Amino acid sequence: MHKSTLFTLLLLSLGILSKAQDSIPITYSTPSHYYSYGIDELAWRADTQFVDTSLQKHDIYRLNPNRKDHFGYASFSNLAAQKQSLIIQPLLRGNFSGFSNSIKYLQVNPDQIPYYNVRSPYTELFFLSGFKQGQTVGFKHSQNFGPNTNVNADISRSTSLGRYKNEESRYFDILLNGHHRSSNGRYQLKWWYDRVVTRIQENGGLSEPDKFEDNVETDRIVMPINLSNAYGRNKSMNGGFLQVINLGTWVPDTSTSDSNDLILVETRSRWIQGFRYDKDVMVYGDLIENPTYYPEINSDSTFTYDSIYKHHYQLDFAYERDQFNQTVRYGWAGHIDVYNTGIERLSGFGNEVNLSLREKGALSRYYFTYHTFIGGLRDGTHDAHLRTFPLGRKLWRMDLQYLSKTPDILPRYHKTNHTNWSNDFSNEQMFRFNTSLQTGKDGFRIGIEALYFNNKIYFKDSIVQAVQNGQADLIGRFYLSGQLNFGLFFLDNDIAIQVLEGEAFRAPLLTTRQNLYYKDSWFKGAMDVHLGVIFNYFTSYNAPSYAPWIATFYIADEKSIGNYPYLDFYMKYRVRELELFAMVQHLNQGLSGFTYYAAPNHPMADRYLRLGVKWNFFN
Repeated sequence: MHKSTLFTLLLLSLGILSKAQDSIPITYSTPSHYYSYGIDELAWRADTQFVDTSLQKHDIYRLNPNRKDHFGYASFSNLAAQKQSLIIQPLLRGNFSGFSNSIKYLQVNPDQIPYYNVRSPYTELFFLSGFKQGQTVGFKHSQNFGPNTNVNADISRSTSLGRYKNEESRYFDILLNGHHRSSNGRYQLKWWYDRVVTRIQENGGLSEPDKFEDNVETDRIVMPINLSNAYGRNKSMNGGFLQVINLGTWVPDTSTSDSNDLILVETRSRWIQGFRYDKDVMVYGDLIENPTYYPEINSDSTFTYDSIYKHHYQLDFAYERDQFNQTVRYGWAGHIDVYNTGIERLSGFGNEVNLSLREKGALSRYYFTYHTFIGGLRDGTHDAHLRTFPLGRKLWRMDLQYLSKTPDILPRYHKTNHTNWSNDFSNEQMFRFNTSLQTGKDGFRIGIEALYFNNKIYFKDSIVQAVQNGQADLIGRFYLSGQLNFGLFFLDNDIAIQVLEGEAFRAPLLTTRQNLYYKDSWFKGAMDVHLGVIFNYFTSYNAPSYAPWIATFYIADEKSIGNYPYLDFYMKYRVRELELFAMVQHLNQGLSGFTYYAAPNHPMADRYLRLGVKWNFFN
């Protein structure tokens, strides 16, 4: 099926459904005691948030360039650069890419975009300075146009010179999104557009790390590095919409002969359709040939240059019906994938068929989904996932998942000036079991997760080639997160313990973060005060090395890193709509030696001061 055919079907159905959205009145109003699936439950995700921004609390962990919680990552020394993942993540069915996950964290996940309803227009201005380490500016505006329509804009920009040579990085993100719901609740629409641009100079790490570890040279700008003229650029754009048409009505239940027991039941059905478009462009260049650093150079010129891109079009249709506490959904999606792997161009059209079952009962709740891909570049991917809440509430959760995933483009087929391989890999397989228990509504969450991988694909050795492990990889993980309260003092805890067996993964045994802080109101409640210390630590392990020309971490077992405590001290004050922030990052630099690496030969940041201000306007 050609792209033009997909667009024609899309526009035709849009016009018909939009025209008919309010033509059929809902016969009965929804009883208040019934659970009603809102637009947040009908999206590609089930965790969309409708919040009143005037009640939000600014999370200390999100005072960073892209406002994400970075627990479980070791950051390179400059802002908006790569991060080493310390916690093994499950395979994702939708993560079919020609790019490495080491730069994907900079991009906004469409499945986690928040949607807002605000009583009055809300504006937020944000500025954070780390002086030479970098600056971040942010802007947010959210406004309702009537009670059922909202538009939101979120812009963030970061620049960082870094401490070492050839380490400048830039990050820019603009997110526009909104939603609309018709007055009678029959029609719902949400849309989004996000664009992320990064430019990162690549120095290839320290060429003489002993000078850093022995503190022989304290001026970072003269430290010897591997690459002096290399850079990477990544441009990402994704956008789309989702609309829902409620079709059914509320009708009496005549399943019993006793008319006195007649009740109203929900027999509503919905038609769901959406469209999304993703585009990624990755460019890597080096003005110097550097044959001693790169494993291979497939170019006759001194200037080496790689460029790969990905386009993905997706059209979704689904029919959903619920009665009492049960919901069943049948869906189809068409996928068009286009990849340029540097020299060759790959494309294909495939079908995705999906089924989901959902129940929210008083004694038990479960959510089951099944996806399969037929044709195209994703052909042969199957995903079955069961999530259940045995006690009927979200305090105890269990997950069972089986995934057989078509290998990504990057390890399968890649030909550029710095790499050249073509691999015929089998599907990667994953079995996952996860169970967790939360002690109260806002208490600790304690969990155990077991991951079994078969035919896992990874990168290894100094030549940085993709290989497939013919043996099984096993990961067992215990995790704990939550808060302890001691009057005006609080302790936030995040702990992950991982045990690995196999060849495809490397991760520390223990990764932990503690945030001990004091929180109170001063001057008769006029000022909110927040003073704290953040402790980050992970045990020593043979960390994967970093290959900048494909933005990928690979297993070489060249160097052991970790076993280094990393302390940050911060202060935050808030007076009405104005919030001031100060942080001394890496307060303990040098007290435990100079072995603070995020990856072999790539140090984390030295001690530096960060100052920030955030101003809210409710106009």
